[in-house]
Amino acid sequence: MNPGELNHLYYQTARMHHRRTHTRFNEMGLGEGQPRILHRLTKEDGLSQAELGRRCHLEPATVTVTLTRMERRGLVERRPDPVDHRLSRVFLTVEGLEMNRVLEEMHREIEAECWEGFSAAERERLAGYFVRMLDNLRRAEGPLPEEEPGA
Repeated sequence: MNPGELNHLYYQTARMHHRRTHTRFNEMGLGEGQPRILHRLTKEDGLSQAELGRRCHLEPATVTVTLTRMERRGLVERRPDPVDHRLSRVFLTVEGLEMNRVLEEMHREIEAECWEGFSAAERERLAGYFVRMLDNLRRAEGPLPEEEPGA
């Protein structure tokens, strides 16, 4: 492999995966940040709006606009905190849970597209190589913010 070839192949693959995923998000009518919020709330329903923004790495103004759109669509609802009425807590609705299920299925479909033509052994080897490369880069760089404890 020539120097720089891995970077080029990885970049092109990641770019195509990102484009494929975001095309599907758009088909579902989901805007930027909405899939992240849905996913986070399935793990931690009832987060405060501020904490949800921190966990999803979104600016406060972006969270407000995004949640307003999601609320209009019936995916989430904001409720005042029972103890601190200055806080707003965000909860998934039945529609939000269903949308997250659809998103998970979409991710499985895209993963199947990626793995088409690979044997089980090739999948295991490639996944192992990615884990090793990620570990190497983490040692060189340090953890990413979303990998820090409590994130």
